[in-house]
Amino acid sequence: MAQVADYQENLKRDHRQPSESPEVDMNPMVDLAFLLLTFFMLATTFA
Repeated sequence: MAQVADYQENLKRDHRQPSESPEVDMNPMVDLAFLLLTFFMLATTFA
């Protein structure tokens, strides 16, 4: 039973900081959105 208590103590002490999620660069996604918007506007105009 002492082993379980020691294991629980170790778990309590072993607090790791959660790794921060990497930042996502939104510029390429915005560029793609405008490119697709422009393409579909031109494609429907000429159709």
